[in-house]
Amino acid sequence: MKKRIVPLLIGILAGLLLLTACGGKEKIKEKLRVVAGAIAERKKAAGSQKEGSEETGKQSDNPESDAFADPSLTAAQRKALDQENPWFARDFRMELTAMTIGSKVNVEIQKSGPVIYYHFWNSSGDAETLILLGEDEFKSYRISTKNKVAQFLSTSNQDYYTFFCSKIGDVYGIIHKPKKEKKKSKSDEAFVESKTQESVNVEDESWGGFDCEKITRVTDTESDMSAGMKALGGLLGGKADMENMMKDLKKIKQTDISWIDKKSGAVVHRSYKMEGGGGMAAMGQMQPQPSVSLLTFSPDPSLIPASLEGYKLVK
Repeated sequence: MKKRIVPLLIGILAGLLLLTACGGKEKIKEKLRVVAGAIAERKKAAGSQKEGSEETGKQSDNPESDAFADPSLTAAQRKALDQENPWFARDFRMELTAMTIGSKVNVEIQKSGPVIYYHFWNSSGDAETLILLGEDEFKSYRISTKNKVAQFLSTSNQDYYTFFCSKIGDVYGIIHKPKKEKKKSKSDEAFVESKTQESVNVEDESWGGFDCEKITRVTDTESDMSAGMKALGGLLGGKADMENMMKDLKKIKQTDISWIDKKSGAVVHRSYKMEGGGGMAAMGQMQPQPSVSLLTFSPDPSLIPASLEGYKLVK
């Protein structure tokens, strides 16, 4: 019975440490919470007594808009966080390569009027998607420009910002999002004791022909089993196994660098690296790391279908 419980505890511990050290994998539709009260504190410290400052300090229904209003943000970050007028709401064409889960993929995305054409390919194959942006809903079709056939995929009633991020932007890491702080729960501390130090550096740097703002975030986490977990491991006969596992997980360093195009607010390059963590370091491969080679807001409409006219619908 003990032999069965020990691996289970090790698995639980690894999962808890993953959430503690890395913050877990963000859900695509999850809104990022930012405390707008920080804005009011800054204004108070500066001696501002303008009417309405108390309203500014309240939590709004749109946390990302609060982040956009943060006076500490740079101009590039403001553009990147502007949900009301995001860069991908304009007609544009973007070409890039991206590393995801250790695999390199080529991507081209073009929006022209009420149509988005999304194409990705690598050595394993390719896929083309045509998205028709209606006033009340968006319809997605898997198409073949070569064979002139289309297959209906889905309908969405999401707002455009959420839809684009979930279907394309977040998948390839070309959308900048403020970092979400993960609050530790008592249950986390009951298993793993951890200390985290984080530093953020912002500087101007050109990348790939783009005039960028480079944001470097370094997170150092040192973790150890809690006294309660050690006692439980000793009781069940798995203390040595868990202590050996903690040797690899004791220190983890994450370096996340994003290059934001100053003109548009798009993330044109990203680099992510995890040091330490044993097998958990492979999680770094799950972080999308794009390299944009082209971004223009004067796309050629002739490069993509304008509608499904001339296409045969198939099941």
